[in-house]
Amino acid sequence: MSHTTQTEKDIIARFGLPRDEMVRFRRDHLKPVEDWNRLRQGDKPEHMCPIVFTDVGLKKVYEKFGVTDTPQDSWPKVGVVSRNNWPNHRIMTVLIDGKSHNVIVSDARLFYPGAEILVDRKGSKLVCSLRPDSPQKLFTAIRRKHNEQNLQG
Repeated sequence: MSHTTQTEKDIIARFGLPRDEMVRFRRDHLKPVEDWNRLRQGDKPEHMCPIVFTDVGLKKVYEKFGVTDTPQDSWPKVGVVSRNNWPNHRIMTVLIDGKSHNVIVSDARLFYPGAEILVDRKGSKLVCSLRPDSPQKLFTAIRRKHNEQNLQG
């Protein structure tokens, strides 16, 4: 795939760059036509068309954000819930690659410590893309894990 067909949105998602900083950098430091263009799609107004970087503009973006042509991290990743009892039930702490991160979820009370979850990145935030199907499945999993621990110890 040629760099000229990669949209700004694709580059942000591929490298996990913060969108607001990317937009600010493009507006303040990059020149239209020389560094980036709008890719016209059908009858859409120009301001709604995706932004495509030229090779020169893409090189400037890579230098600014310190990325190489290959993505550093691949998302989503598997993490292990370490804490789910925050006062705000939309946040829980998850261990990903040995580091503790706060992850946004729909309801942290549906998870239990030790559960493996799939964590994805949306901009600079980490979110849990899946949740347990039902509270009954959750309690069954907790009961099963508790029984396994009792048998081992």
